[in-house]
Amino acid sequence: MKLAPLALKDLWLSTVNPLRGLTMARVISELEAGQRGDYSTLQWLYHFIEKRDATLRGAKRRILSSLLKLDWDIKIRSGLEGAALATAERQQMALREEYEQVGNLRQALRHLALSEFRGFSHLEKHYGPDSQVVRLEPVPQWHWCREGLYGDWQFQEQALSGGIGGQAIDPVNFIIREVEDPIDEIAVICFARKGLSQKDFDAFIARYGIPFVFWILSDAMAAALANDPTKMGEWMSIMRGIGSDGEGIIPGGTLETLDGGGGGKDNNPFLQHLGYQDEQIVMAATSGKLTMLNDASGMGGGNSDVHADTFDEIAQALANEISETMQEQFDAPALDRLFPGQTHLCYFELAAQDAEDVGQLVENTKTLADAGWVMDGAELNERTGYTLSRADVAHPANPMTATAVSKNRTRPVSPLAGDLSDAADVILDAMVQALTETPNDSGLTETPHSGE
Repeated sequence: MKLAPLALKDLWLSTVNPLRGLTMARVISELEAGQRGDYSTLQWLYHFIEKRDATLRGAKRRILSSLLKLDWDIKIRSGLEGAALATAERQQMALREEYEQVGNLRQALRHLALSEFRGFSHLEKHYGPDSQVVRLEPVPQWHWCREGLYGDWQFQEQALSGGIGGQAIDPVNFIIREVEDPIDEIAVICFARKGLSQKDFDAFIARYGIPFVFWILSDAMAAALANDPTKMGEWMSIMRGIGSDGEGIIPGGTLETLDGGGGGKDNNPFLQHLGYQDEQIVMAATSGKLTMLNDASGMGGGNSDVHADTFDEIAQALANEISETMQEQFDAPALDRLFPGQTHLCYFELAAQDAEDVGQLVENTKTLADAGWVMDGAELNERTGYTLSRADVAHPANPMTATAVSKNRTRPVSPLAGDLSDAADVILDAMVQALTETPNDSGLTETPHSGE
């Protein structure tokens, strides 16, 4: 299976807009079809609402961006030592190489994360000449069906709906993640309700968006109208001009206006109804985080920080589940192939790297320096995130040597090794010693005592 031939087989889907004429009755029908394992049109509908609903799209982007900024690593199980640790290190190196051979790992992890919205995700393993996985190809969800909720997965090449029947697959060649309560199942109901409410909202705006005004004639004008009914046409012309932002002059005390009302924000039930649907989507996407329902401050603080922390927390929980999926369906087969019969001692993990306390790192560096040890300058630059150089060096750093960050001055350093500032200190000490020493009659030198 490759995406290129799939695109030819499901070409008919490009002619179908599942949002056209979407009613609540049809939404319920599609959800019931999905419960039977007929996913084609339901997943196509999910695909569309993720693109068209601003709230759902925003939640999807925030969760995926928080997830994909995490780093992956191959970890060794804790508590190992001796021969077991050596074996674990060999497995770690081999498994890391397996993952590095996957050409689209980030894309694959993103597709697995989409199961949180759509209910399931499938990645097909594409193998290289040495049975090594070189690509994890995402397969669109509308190509899948199954017998009921827990039946075996079947592949439908043409993505047909209305029936359950496809090609059986070997799960060994796929990575599959399932979610029992996907976000889109709630979002599609809210989307349909918002569409119906929006229709009435538009009619409401058309009727009351521009308030209408009644004009009340004064008693004098009413008496003049009784004597000459043709005055009404003249006055109507003046009032239309004023009502349409025209210009006109009317005698004082002749006309009064009466606001026709029409309601405003407080009298608009559709606005509250639309907002409620968005709240339901946010609650589903953020696992019930009530703080996300507050308006963001937009200034990089306050609620914005709370929102960022929430999405990071959600992404880490999602990453833990994806890591377990990869451990079961990628790590285990790879380690069985590379180390047959051996216990698996390492595993894939998608997680945030622990942020190192820079202050503690600097303190540790100083403590080591006082004990006579020098930390590598390049490593210290990398771990602190700063570009460091010594403040007491007036000349530019030698690009051929590393920059020292701390040193023990009582420890001799060869001018041919270490950094340039260490070499300068050694040379300077030698010069001072030579200048302060005086030759004696025997040709030896002696250091003068104070007071001589």
